[in-house]
Amino acid sequence: MTRIMITLLTISTFLFTACEPTVDATSEESMKASIQKIKDTLPEDKKEEFGKAVLAVSFSDFSFAEMMAGTQDGDSLVKGAKEKLNGKTADEIFEMADDVRKKREKEEAEREAKRRTEQIEQAKADIAELEKAKQQSEAARSALANFEVKNSKFYMQRQRYGRDKPIIELEVLNNTSTPVSRAYFKGTYATPGRSIPWIEETFNHEISGGLEPGESAKWSLAPNMFSDWGSVEERDDAVFTVEVIKLDGPGGEALFEVTFDEDAAQRLKALKEIVGKLSTE
Repeated sequence: MTRIMITLLTISTFLFTACEPTVDATSEESMKASIQKIKDTLPEDKKEEFGKAVLAVSFSDFSFAEMMAGTQDGDSLVKGAKEKLNGKTADEIFEMADDVRKKREKEEAEREAKRRTEQIEQAKADIAELEKAKQQSEAARSALANFEVKNSKFYMQRQRYGRDKPIIELEVLNNTSTPVSRAYFKGTYATPGRSIPWIEETFNHEISGGLEPGESAKWSLAPNMFSDWGSVEERDDAVFTVEVIKLDGPGGEALFEVTFDEDAAQRLKALKEIVGKLSTE
């Protein structure tokens, strides 16, 4: 009796399976017709999903890179689609489409992990470079402090004709151990209590004959009146401060230089936050 039941079950399963329509991919016409036949047997809520599944399986081998390289074309895609779909039932196509989806999700996850790793490594390299620049700039600031700006003044010199002329007056003292041929500065003209200065710009001065250790000098510099300096309005409530940011030696070589500024500090902070975020994802 048991053997008879098993036999009947096997026969019924075979008959049920044999009745399921399959894709006939012997030609494009038969493939199109058989796919439509399968679709007509499905519930309404499955028809659109089936169409997407057929497309997913058909284009599962598509590669944009291979297409651009000429190693893949439309004919090869059609041939591959026929081979994959031929003889398949709706359930098998749904299963194949699900496998394609899982494979793509895995590949995308791997690509994302690789991109994240590359981003972290690049950010770490940038952080190391900025940290080095920060350390060098701190050492440079310590050395540059020996080149003192004793007094600084900014004003607009009235002209009989044309626009007023910007003037920067400086009194400096070289307390470094090296002669200086050119000095570079950052000047800030700002009103105390205001967060944004009227101007914050760099300027430099080539020192005729240089400035030997222990020597002092007074300079009256005239920035280009058509630069930002020439557009500043002289104010009674503003203060002009000057920071030494670089010095050149007697041969024109850089002695000390501050390369780590506020922008670099903000970038260093942002990169550290990015690394922290990517590392926890």
